[in-house]
Amino acid sequence: MMALDIYFLNVGHGDCTVVSFPSGRLAIIDVNNSPGLDDQAEQELAKAHGVDVSLYEVLKLFNKLPSSFVKELDAFSDRLVDPADFMNDKFPSSSVWRFILTHPDMDHLSGLYRLFNSSQENIDLTCFWDTENEREMSQSDFGKGASKGTWEDWQEYCRLRTSAQSPKVIHNYRGDIGRYWTDDEISILAPTSELVEAANNNGKWNSLSYVLSIEYAGRRIILGGDADDSVWDDIVSTYDSSDLKADVLKASHHGRDSGYHQPAVKAISPIFTVVSVGKKPETDASNKYRHYSKKVMSTRFHGTIHIKIWYDGDIWVYDWQGDRIDDDLASS
Repeated sequence: MMALDIYFLNVGHGDCTVVSFPSGRLAIIDVNNSPGLDDQAEQELAKAHGVDVSLYEVLKLFNKLPSSFVKELDAFSDRLVDPADFMNDKFPSSSVWRFILTHPDMDHLSGLYRLFNSSQENIDLTCFWDTENEREMSQSDFGKGASKGTWEDWQEYCRLRTSAQSPKVIHNYRGDIGRYWTDDEISILAPTSELVEAANNNGKWNSLSYVLSIEYAGRRIILGGDADDSVWDDIVSTYDSSDLKADVLKASHHGRDSGYHQPAVKAISPIFTVVSVGKKPETDASNKYRHYSKKVMSTRFHGTIHIKIWYDGDIWVYDWQGDRIDDDLASS
């Protein structure tokens, strides 16, 4: 039976969404290679459990962390997924029709080299969606703690975005149409050329993030990328509330307050909201999303989240172990 399958991969502090369309085409939206819990994630988990961060570092240094907490950290680490491994396991020998980079931050393009230019993986790619951003980085920008990804990832991004033929580079903005993404019922809510120009002027790359809508069987999914207030303000001022209603929302900016836009979320009023990572003390907006969403799910706690929309409109949601977690909220 035909279905639309969306996998929100648990890749740590970053994004990677894989979409298998009823047409048979595969899409990857962003990528982040997270082989294990980073220091920030461990500190967030410690704080969420009431452990002072400075005390946590001392206990870790002297190997004195409680065994129960170490076991819990191991469990969180076990749920992490490497996107290249996921593609090889789930879609062996399959090509990717489109890769969509929502915006040029490293937690959305870390792992590009392994995915598309490693001799071991070497997944074929047909189309590369990118914005006409003017961000530049040098090798000296990497390996300085806060920087994610590698110089090889950035070089791979530059290679892909300047490709002359294979893959085909596409700059799509709101209102643009095309045979293949129209056939797959993808529409672009943002950016516009004006938003891209503004981001190029101020260097705020979240302000040119793609926000995408995918429809199938009377259902709708909105993927928020890292859209900030300027993007959501523009979307809300352009579309009627009824045109934004959706069944699934991928929360913008990993579910942080900086991506939460109350008028937009209220208009969308999703049944399911997916938060990549989630539960980041002080910056987490999961509870705000719960005002307008029946179920908010985090990849940190549920692992990779798989949403299947059947041909009749039924929505089934699975956690990383393949267990249903939709609570029959979305039966047609």
